[in-house]
Amino acid sequence: MHCAAASCVNNSKYRDRLIVMPHVIELQFHKAHAEDYTKWEKKLDKTDYRVSQYTRICSNHFKYGKPLAGSSVLTLYMRSYPDWALSRKQAAKEVAAVENGLICHALVHVCKYLDPQTTTRLAEQLRVQPGKNSDCIFQKLLSMSSTEARQLLQQVAPIVPGGKCLEALHIYRYGALCEGTGWLSAQFQPTKVDSVCANKRKDCNPYSIPAFHSYAKPETFKQSTEMVHCGHQCNRKEGVAWRKHNNKKQRLTAVECKEEVLYENYFHGDSTLRETQNIQLSEKITEPESALKCTQQIMKGPKVSIESIKHSDELIQLHTGLPSYQYFKWIYKEVDKASENMKYWHGNGSEKAKKYIETNQKKPGPSRVVSKENELLITLMKLRLNMMEEYLAYLFNVKQPTVSSILSTWIPLLSHELSGLIYWPEVEEIKLCYPDCFKRWPGIRALLDCFEIPTQKPSHVEANTQVFSSYKNRATTKFCLACTPGGSISFISPPAGGNMSDKEIVIACNLPQKFSPGDKCMVDKGFLIKGELLEYGVELIHPPFVHKGQPFTEEKNRLSKQIAHARIHIERVIGRLRDYKYLSSEIPVSQLDLIGPAARVCCALTNLKSSVVGKS
Repeated sequence: MHCAAASCVNNSKYRDRLIVMPHVIELQFHKAHAEDYTKWEKKLDKTDYRVSQYTRICSNHFKYGKPLAGSSVLTLYMRSYPDWALSRKQAAKEVAAVENGLICHALVHVCKYLDPQTTTRLAEQLRVQPGKNSDCIFQKLLSMSSTEARQLLQQVAPIVPGGKCLEALHIYRYGALCEGTGWLSAQFQPTKVDSVCANKRKDCNPYSIPAFHSYAKPETFKQSTEMVHCGHQCNRKEGVAWRKHNNKKQRLTAVECKEEVLYENYFHGDSTLRETQNIQLSEKITEPESALKCTQQIMKGPKVSIESIKHSDELIQLHTGLPSYQYFKWIYKEVDKASENMKYWHGNGSEKAKKYIETNQKKPGPSRVVSKENELLITLMKLRLNMMEEYLAYLFNVKQPTVSSILSTWIPLLSHELSGLIYWPEVEEIKLCYPDCFKRWPGIRALLDCFEIPTQKPSHVEANTQVFSSYKNRATTKFCLACTPGGSISFISPPAGGNMSDKEIVIACNLPQKFSPGDKCMVDKGFLIKGELLEYGVELIHPPFVHKGQPFTEEKNRLSKQIAHARIHIERVIGRLRDYKYLSSEIPVSQLDLIGPAARVCCALTNLKSSVVGKS
């Protein structure tokens, strides 16, 4: 049994491959009623396709996870699933690989949806006293070390119902809520567990993790309609309630039913309920004004800042990719002078020089909304985590255009100021750090390779042809990277379209001119640049090719393994660049002018880390 939606690959024969979205508790395959055949055919939008009694649609495509009266039409994921949608088995593996700073919160999020028996066994394993509520279990989970939490999450994740692992993965891996999915609530309220943890632990997450969200489940909808007893007619089988108004029936939603019940209970029910609510209201009104002012001040400030995370190297590495706060201070010191009178980018016309810049005077106008240190933090968080601009604006209590202006200004500034970290060393300097795996080929100056970054497909046909990569089978931006035998990045080319070959990029960026006569260059088989390097007296080292009619000898096989053993270091360098999610996520067409400076900044930051090559 398979789903008939064009974008869906769910098949009941392959349970491990099923994609279960977060709003679904149990994935099922549903058939349409005869009166809904025409509606389903319009939503499926398939040529010459007719819905029949054998047509099945999985729960992912219904608003409430199943067809209900009034909501039996397909509405969700009819074109395609989002990029973060994974199979249930894969989501269970990925959620256990969340960063150390958030692994405990992801574990709490997943454990909230365990069945009572499993929760009881978990409490016994954690040695929580019987009879305690779930908050005690969650506090115990939050106090666990990252290693223990990861091991427990690997055991618990496969048995969590529905798409809750996918939900936790999306929230705690990407650091932002998905907009427009129709299933996540846009509330960011700290949970009770978070508030208790904040008082007892100083190493908690500096900003509030989103609370456990309430979803529009069919069970909740039925409960709200079964509560109606004040003259409403309720059809429990269909989960729909009506009320009479001017002798006419009106359909009630779940929220309207709840409001009607509260209204009837308050004004026509027992007076005890009114007295209790009045007492609670009076207690809220008589709270100290100082607490209210303190709360208002907290809400006005940013949820995260450099001051709230600088005490923890783990949090610094999570948010910025830097090893510690000392590296952050050094980078800020390097760009502080250049950022005093910099002009922020606000669209066309921003490149014109201002009078205060030419005369080297202090920038006029109002003071900064965000400090320069936090602006640097916003930029590094964008490169490291690739958070949405709207979510960064929420975290720093500013507006989205402000974040966009900060990124458009700071990324080129960092690219210019930190370009000295990408250094083409001399031969004598390379010999100071020359690993043993390169001893067979003395005099290697650089290792070359290319990497591609996915980009949004341009609407113009000619532009799409230039950026389409036949290797990745999509639109990409391509860079040529060179690193020394010691593992430091020594060169990165300007961005090029994915349609360019490795040879064309090397020639276009004039890379052969950087070599000296007698140098050696190690590449992969795709770099057919032997003739171009010979003009400068450079020897090319590459794995041996297999020629037609000639056997691949044992000596060639041994040489190929030795070259691969040495070339793996540049692959590891590219892997470190991929740790910056901005370089591994799809870049919109509107940000293609920033992709080159962003890649140079990431290369410079990568050179600040320890070498990927072990000590000789």
